[in-house]
Formats: sequence, C-alpha cells, structure tokens
Amino acid sequence: MMWWLWVLILALVGGLVLTCWGLWWLWHKVTGLGSDLEGLLKRLDDLGEVLDQLDLGPLDEGTSPRGGKGRAW
Repeated sequence: MMWWLWVLILALVGGLVLTCWGLWWLWHKVTGLGSDLEGLLKRLDDLGEVLDQLDLGPLDEGTSPRGGKGRAW
C-alpha cells in the first residue's frame, strides 16, 4: 500500500538529480562558449592590428595601369 510513497520520493529525488546535472551541463556549455568567444575576439584584435599596419595609399592614387580611365579601380 505504501509503495506509491516510495515511487513519489524516488521521482522527486530523480527530478532533483536531473535538474542539478542539467544545470551543471549548461554551466559548462556557457563557460565553453565564453572562452571560445574570448579567443575569437583576441584573433579579431590581432587582425585589426594587421589591417591598421597595411599601406592602402597606392589604391587611392586614382590611376590604373595600361589604359585606365583615371579612376581608382
């Protein structure tokens, strides 16, 4: 007769365990995404530094070789 009480207790404990495991899993996924985003932002900063060092002056001079019409590109 009291087996339904044990089933209820087991269901509550199982639900609590699954909730804790799910929160742990979600926390590790979020921290993993955070570290991936940090790595991506570092690489974008490096790319920005490289692009800042490029000399694009010859592209803006306005003449093109071999019969160009005097327009840049």
